[in-house]
Amino acid sequence: MFNIAGMQTAFRPFQRLKTAFRRVIWLTYHAAGMLQLFPLFNLELLVYIGSQPKSRTKINTRYRVFYNCMNRFTRIYCIVFCLTALRSVSFAQDQTADTSVRQSAIRNAEAYYHKVIGGQSRLYNGSEYVPYPFALNEGSHFFMSDSLLRGTVSYDGMYFEDVPMMFDMVKDQLVVQQVGNFFRIYLVNEKLSEFTIAGHTFVRIVPDSLNARVMSTGFYDRLYQGKTGVYMRTQKMIQEATNNDGIKRTINQVVRYYVLKDGKFHPVKNEKSVLALMGDQKKEVRQYLRKNKIRYKKNRANAIARTVAYYDQLIK
Repeated sequence: MFNIAGMQTAFRPFQRLKTAFRRVIWLTYHAAGMLQLFPLFNLELLVYIGSQPKSRTKINTRYRVFYNCMNRFTRIYCIVFCLTALRSVSFAQDQTADTSVRQSAIRNAEAYYHKVIGGQSRLYNGSEYVPYPFALNEGSHFFMSDSLLRGTVSYDGMYFEDVPMMFDMVKDQLVVQQVGNFFRIYLVNEKLSEFTIAGHTFVRIVPDSLNARVMSTGFYDRLYQGKTGVYMRTQKMIQEATNNDGIKRTINQVVRYYVLKDGKFHPVKNEKSVLALMGDQKKEVRQYLRKNKIRYKKNRANAIARTVAYYDQLIK
């Protein structure tokens, strides 16, 4: 049993809050037209009761019982409200201190969640992936390998590790296979924000109005990320040619590079186009390239990433 008298004394500063809350309850029911649900009580009179001192209120037993119940309920509500507020303040003070511990706990909880529910995990809720009905004479549909590679996935707001996957670069789809099952599914692109495979991190970019003219929605290989960023988009297409032996199918791929600077993606092709973005640091960056023998023709992706990384060091 609650000691109502003691509680009322301890929480006297919240008396006004209690009274106001009681009035809100009665007024809400009255405004919502809920009178028919309470045939024993005249809610209009209850509104009057909530707004008048007890000494000036004359009510019968039924009203008094209901009034006392509501009175006790609102006192308990005030206690819960105060304790919740105090708990929230305490949590806010400790939140910054244990951020890393909390993040680690979240990751561990997610890993346990995936282990327990297995195939029911939200990761495996895509559509079945149907293999191509023909073989290629040259090239591959997939990134790096035609075999499953293990990586990480950020999907539908959750993080997954050690996932068997393949990245179909023709369809721009990530294909995953659940351990113990033979069939494969492709994930919904709109729910897939990022994944890593074979040491490469792919992020889904949906360009805004500022960048829509230079790039399209899809998965981009993030080559470097600092104050400035470097991204690569590889698109594969199947080409068919007819000869005496029948139809020959090969893969043709187009690679584009982008430098993200000040919120805008700039298409780049060579050293000249990259240095054009360096401003006053262009001369120092060029000297760095010469000194370290960085050649764009030899490895363009690596050259652009190293160029932009050094530029970021200069503008710190």
